[in-house]
Amino acid sequence: MATITGKKPTASAPAKQPAARRAPTQDERETTRPSAPQMSEREPRREEVERRAYELWQERGALHGSDQADWLQAERELKGQDSRR
Repeated sequence: MATITGKKPTASAPAKQPAARRAPTQDERETTRPSAPQMSEREPRREEVERRAYELWQERGALHGSDQADWLQAERELKGQDSRR
């Protein structure tokens, strides 16, 4: 059952429209761009990894069976994750 209070219902205020978004200025676009990767963050090229893996293989006495380990070690060194080089 509805309760009657004797007050007239008031009209609700019109809904506010969201403010229009403006396009960013040239300066704002330039300051929000992601920066270029640093040298230590870049992916090494395949040729660089091949060369370093070959050097590691030679340093181990050219013994077979560790090609994958040499490759992964070369990648780590070239990415700057390992200073054992």
